[in-house]
Amino acid sequence: MKTFKKLLLCLCVAAIAACTFALVGCGESKEPPKDERITYTQENNVFREWTPADFNAMTLHSWEEKRDKVGVAYEFEGSYTEGYQDMVDPTYFDAYLYNDGSVRATNVGGATSSNPLYGYWFNIDEYGDECLTIQWVSIGAEKYTRQSVATKFDGGDYDWQSNVTRDIWGSARTTLIYGRNYKKTTGLEINTDKAKTSYVPGEALNTNDIVVYAVKEDGSKVKIRTARCTFENDFSEPGKDIPVKVIFEKAEGTFNVYVKKVVELKLTTDDVEKEYNLGDKISTTGLKVSAKYDDDSEADIDLENCKITGSATKAGEFDVKVAYGGAEASYKVNVKGIDYTGTAKVGKEVKDVKISRTSASEASVTIDGTTFDCFCAASGAYESGDKNKPTYLVLWGIENETYKGMTPIFEIGANKTLKPVEYEGLKSYHGTDRIYGNEWFQATNYHFYLISENQMVIAMERVDDGNFVFWLCGYELRGTTLTVSSCTSSTDSGGTYWFGVTGDGNPNSFNGVVFYKTFTLNDEDGTAKRK
Repeated sequence: MKTFKKLLLCLCVAAIAACTFALVGCGESKEPPKDERITYTQENNVFREWTPADFNAMTLHSWEEKRDKVGVAYEFEGSYTEGYQDMVDPTYFDAYLYNDGSVRATNVGGATSSNPLYGYWFNIDEYGDECLTIQWVSIGAEKYTRQSVATKFDGGDYDWQSNVTRDIWGSARTTLIYGRNYKKTTGLEINTDKAKTSYVPGEALNTNDIVVYAVKEDGSKVKIRTARCTFENDFSEPGKDIPVKVIFEKAEGTFNVYVKKVVELKLTTDDVEKEYNLGDKISTTGLKVSAKYDDDSEADIDLENCKITGSATKAGEFDVKVAYGGAEASYKVNVKGIDYTGTAKVGKEVKDVKISRTSASEASVTIDGTTFDCFCAASGAYESGDKNKPTYLVLWGIENETYKGMTPIFEIGANKTLKPVEYEGLKSYHGTDRIYGNEWFQATNYHFYLISENQMVIAMERVDDGNFVFWLCGYELRGTTLTVSSCTSSTDSGGTYWFGVTGDGNPNSFNGVVFYKTFTLNDEDGTAKRK
């Protein structure tokens, strides 16, 4: 008869845990049993009245201190895995039931942990048997409460059994949980007989087959799921045994793994693009990388694990470098500069000109068979030109005496053809103070070109990489005071972004970046200075 009652009790427990929302225990008509450590009823457990804010105020450090000072009465754990594991992470449940009647649970929801709020108490079920009621409230849903009823369980390492039901995507998920009377952990024993103990640089520690036993204060050993442990390791120095530290509660243990050293990288580049135009993005399509290790083994390496450096920011031949595990290999690519052809205005004369842009901010100019270098900036420089919207190329820093007075700004047409901008009021100014930026990005060394009555070009140097940022802006000129209005930037990659320089205040802020809008111009020496 008693066996039948026990079976019926188990069925009732599952039903109560999955469905009950009211604050009721196993039964409330009888006095709870006396436990040597703790006795609580639903009426005298103060934590059942705590709000989410009360529990959120308790930091992890506070709970760890409580574990040492107040002590833990019981610990529960469990796991739940969806049938479609590729979409939903396994759900783990860990909870400490403290000697003061509070409960803290962790790792509910797999990788996205949450910390539900708990209170617990003892009670007597209708058959007169001792049971344990755990009440929990989900953070973020203060009115959502449930209870789990734990009953005595003879299951080897465990003394209690119950379950926790949660809502996921509108459906109930029930996790079986098992608890034990808590004993302090004094040490760890770690078994790695079936675990992975050889790694390559950059590989993450695999804890799947590591077996951890917690050695308790009474000498007993309890197997601990690795998800409850903390692992500390540093694989940055390959070629030797690396210690891995395992921490559970305050107990520690270690084991060693070997991290292979890469002695050679081999690149296969037969199908890799090696010819580029200035500004192109380097493609690694077709690149294959393999590594030879210090144990003479070889393996193909995923490009995502490699550091690949190289950009088509300067004309000429250069190396694309591939680094992995402390080793490096490279292959060569060739970058062509951008050639513009058209006419230039030199004084009153119009001459044929060829301008070759050799980097983001450098160019060579050829007129009448004479070639000289200068600085440059352009909008839409890596495109053929937009027929519906002008794009521009500006030059400065011309040292050649014959051509210092040439018109410094050109309109770029289709097929990279040039014609000088002709505006009788065309003037250029140069300033060195900070015109644009914030603590992580700044631009100085700016050049103004007034190309019409209300339109100007600004080229300003980025402090971080020395390249020039190009803006097409509106302006208003009153005497020697120039005020910048809305600006548009057409980037080398073809993208366009805009911001307004408005308001009475100076400087103005756009997305946290300060743009100084008011400047004083000096026609005698061609300088500009922000107000």
